[in-house]
Amino acid sequence: MSYYLRSASCIMLGLLAGISVAQAGDEPQTRSRTPASCPDYTVYSQKRHGPYSTGPLAVPFMRPSPECRTFHSSAVEASFARSDESRHWLTTPTPESH
Repeated sequence: MSYYLRSASCIMLGLLAGISVAQAGDEPQTRSRTPASCPDYTVYSQKRHGPYSTGPLAVPFMRPSPECRTFHSSAVEASFARSDESRHWLTTPTPESH
């Protein structure tokens, strides 16, 4: 019995160590400078920018180009990718709208 308990403990410890390493490696990478050609975001964000969604709201794409972003996080990018995949609800008519 104690062999199984030790094995389970070792497995759990290994899993927890792997999780903490993965989370520590995914810290946002901040940049203190952006290229001189990048607009000030307080000005940029005051206007709608394409491409727009194809749904009835025509939601604008408000993210600056990658070289003008002040930080990068793979977790944020993954979240946006999942959001893009599930965005079909913006364009798919619902049964109630017919």
